[in-house]
Amino acid sequence: MTGPFHVCAVNTAADSENRIHNDQVAAEYGFREGLVPGVTVYGYMASAAIERLGIDWLHRGSMDVRFFQPFYDGEDVAISVTGEGRVKVDAGDRATASAWIADECLPDNYPSVERLQQVFASRDKMRPGVVLGTIRETLNLSQPGMSAPLDAWIGHERFAHQPLLDFRTKQLFLFFFRQRHSQIVAV
Repeated sequence: MTGPFHVCAVNTAADSENRIHNDQVAAEYGFREGLVPGVTVYGYMASAAIERLGIDWLHRGSMDVRFFQPFYDGEDVAISVTGEGRVKVDAGDRATASAWIADECLPDNYPSVERLQQVFASRDKMRPGVVLGTIRETLNLSQPGMSAPLDAWIGHERFAHQPLLDFRTKQLFLFFFRQRHSQIVAV
């Protein structure tokens, strides 16, 4: 068993558009305060998986997570890791995960970023495995824009933390959704 690792939970999304993270809205749904985002808890659990499985987990690893109860701002999150190979990662009794590193590498014919061209979504193109495009953006890891108790990067190679990437992906999705929605309304 590795750990437990302890981290103080931070509600990184109290002012986000997902209002369940807001104290007042969460109380209306029966929660005692705004929920710490699942992606933040995933980040805490991923840090423990990386500690146990190594930095290669960022290249070829996966983790399936199930959430049972929320964490609230300021609570202690105790993360433990058990097993070998495919490991079990627990955040107390509130979330559990299975993390592993894939045995196989990507196939030789997997498209590289350089060969991708934008593909516009349609019913016939929206199927598993179809790459619709790539968003390229430079992240400033010295200013992550999130107040989580994690470094913005992992290891000497300075890989971005998964919650930071997920957070930015959601921001970009909302930007493009609003842009597309405003074009539809304007027509």
